[in-house]
Amino acid sequence: MALNGTLQNASIGEEGRPPVRIALSQNSPNPFAGATTISYSLPCRAFVNLTIRDRLGSIRKTIVRGWQNSGSYSVSITSVDLPPGAYSCELLAAGEKHLCVMQVVS
Repeated sequence: MALNGTLQNASIGEEGRPPVRIALSQNSPNPFAGATTISYSLPCRAFVNLTIRDRLGSIRKTIVRGWQNSGSYSVSITSVDLPPGAYSCELLAAGEKHLCVMQVVS
């Protein structure tokens, strides 16, 4: 379920096997103006909360919030409502927290 982004693809992984661990990849491109893609993987079904936070820790966008099956996912987001600056992308799933730093430019 994508709330504030476009889920581009979901796949099971290489040779039909699920990923072996939860992972959040660095968004690409970074820095970005306009749009960027965030990729992550889940080794098992989990409740996923993927958010963008500003430097003060306030949630600026909730991208995904809901149950997802194991697999690899890519979500495209835009910088609409995100002024230039540094942000963190936070993935919470299966009791784990993963972060990456994103830079929005004008």
